[in-house]
Amino acid sequence: MARIRTIKPEFWTDPSIMECSLSARLLLIGMLNFADDKGNIEGSAKMIKVQVLPADDVDVSPLLEELVENDLLIPYTVNGRKYYHIKGFTKHQQINRPSPPRCPLYEDSLSAHGGLTEDSRPEGKGREGKGKEEESVYTREDKNSKEPEVPTNSDAVVEELNRMNFESLWGRYPVQIRKEDAYKSFKATVKNAGDLQQINMALDKYLKHLALPVNKWKSPQNGDTWFDTGWKDFVNWREPKTPEQKGAQSGARKSGKFHGLDDKDYRAEPQFGG
Repeated sequence: MARIRTIKPEFWTDPSIMECSLSARLLLIGMLNFADDKGNIEGSAKMIKVQVLPADDVDVSPLLEELVENDLLIPYTVNGRKYYHIKGFTKHQQINRPSPPRCPLYEDSLSAHGGLTEDSRPEGKGREGKGKEEESVYTREDKNSKEPEVPTNSDAVVEELNRMNFESLWGRYPVQIRKEDAYKSFKATVKNAGDLQQINMALDKYLKHLALPVNKWKSPQNGDTWFDTGWKDFVNWREPKTPEQKGAQSGARKSGKFHGLDDKDYRAEPQFGG
């Protein structure tokens, strides 16, 4: 499970942060949630994309490089596997009950590449496998946070992502009953980022549908039904026009001024010399 983090006010005016694009800043904030309590996260761009920006059509690889170039992330490798260390992470958060690290420690990677200790590492900008971490402004953790340790196997990560995405939708759903059945339906029908984007859009439309005066007598569908097949009925749903909108459209047709065309534009031209 991801951890709850809070952003310090100084984050926004940190010189390194200000050098980054808005997308890179957002990605970094998201990575704070998914990093372990030592500030380390697996270096798979694909996994980071799924965790932080699951519904967005964006390539995170250039954003990660941007964060590295601005000394906000340090890439390092242990046993051929890539990780990122978020600079300053451990200095700017207060963790009440730290969980065991899920990634190899950045400090261990330094020792493995030359036996450097904290006192003997050279100063300088962080790059892969070398350099002493410099202080930067990040986060502190909510002391009341009690999330359990995140499992490291891929099935558990996918399950956790599914649960997080479902919870964000469930919190908006109007009928809070049969939650676990609804979650099973969600997992069966939402298979990728495109489906997630569509079900989010469908829920927005469904709430508008229920709010229409003509539908006030209707009860919302049970969650297990809506999250199974019901949401698909609202992907292409359009809010009905009001009587005023219908009247204006009808008047435009009668006057021959529909969509900016005169009524002569609607007459068919003679064909074949007729």
